[in-house]
Amino acid sequence: MVLAGGRGTRLGGLAKGLIRLQNGETVVERLLKLTDGFAFVSTNHPEWYERLDVPLVADLIPDKGAPGGLVTGLAMAPTEWVTIVACDMPFVTREMIARLHARTHAGADVVCFTREGQLEPLVGVYRRALCFDWEPRLEGNPSMRELASSVRLDTLEADEPARLISLNSPDDFRRAAESFSDSGVAGTLPRQAPPW
Repeated sequence: MVLAGGRGTRLGGLAKGLIRLQNGETVVERLLKLTDGFAFVSTNHPEWYERLDVPLVADLIPDKGAPGGLVTGLAMAPTEWVTIVACDMPFVTREMIARLHARTHAGADVVCFTREGQLEPLVGVYRRALCFDWEPRLEGNPSMRELASSVRLDTLEADEPARLISLNSPDDFRRAAESFSDSGVAGTLPRQAPPW
């Protein structure tokens, strides 16, 4: 599932999932290719993503940010484990997702990366059944880290921490360009940011 419910206020209202990359595709299109299984987009603006050939799911409880999108996605998912990637993280790879899935086990409810000791819950694998306990907690506006840390959490240190960069502001774009200037990932750096 791609979490694409944000308003993009730090980018002047731009839908971050629709940022076009160097190869011409949008961030959300790239992220949907990270899995061969059932994929969908969690968004409160389905009109922005209606061209995609995947289900678009609005939050069950509005105005709860990423946690609201997460809980909704878990409730709608048909599988026991659900992959979550935020729409402003275009450098996540299939190999990273595979590492998370390889770490799932009976004693964990969430598997996420850490970057420099900090939990990164916006790229992770979550047990679907968490939606039942977490949905009532949305009233208290918990953060993603609070939710993930409240259950049986397993973590992996990211091999390439720069791939967990979130593109939330113009400064983030500049930092990303510097991080990936000498690698093949440079081809996915943002080129422009119009809607379709």
